[in-house]
Amino acid sequence: MREAVEHHHQRFDGSGYPAGLCGEEIPLWARIIALTDAYANMVTEQSFAAARTPDQALDELSKMSGTRFDGLLVRLLMRGLKSERMSPSSGN
Repeated sequence: MREAVEHHHQRFDGSGYPAGLCGEEIPLWARIIALTDAYANMVTEQSFAAARTPDQALDELSKMSGTRFDGLLVRLLMRGLKSERMSPSSGN
């Protein structure tokens, strides 16, 4: 878990910090934390920015897929959130 926290600012294209890791060199949990943290921050009201809708946040993450974030994880998050909205237990 320490490595996940330490490396969650790494970017998939290698431009992040602290170690300049890229792609799958970045621990999987660090890639997951980076993506979910970004999504949570986008859909939450911040003192410096209004909250985005889930669709707006997913669009933004999609634009950063393969550069800032692991493209496979972005697709999995999008698929999971979309299927959650469509499930009968979600109230839709």
